[in-house]
Amino acid sequence: MNLIDINAVTQLPPLKLDLGELRKGINNYHVDVRISPRFAADVRRLVSALMQQTTVPNA
Repeated sequence: MNLIDINAVTQLPPLKLDLGELRKGINNYHVDVRISPRFAADVRRLVSALMQQTTVPNA
């Protein structure tokens, strides 16, 4: 498995969402989103690589 260089991951600016137009339920907002299979696979690979880097001691 290839390890990912954490320093190469860029930090994006904060995401600001206006929820003023959304209908509020009893105690919260409910918004359905679709996550693409490719995005889900990329996130799984990234999390797996980061966990491996964190849990495997340096040789």
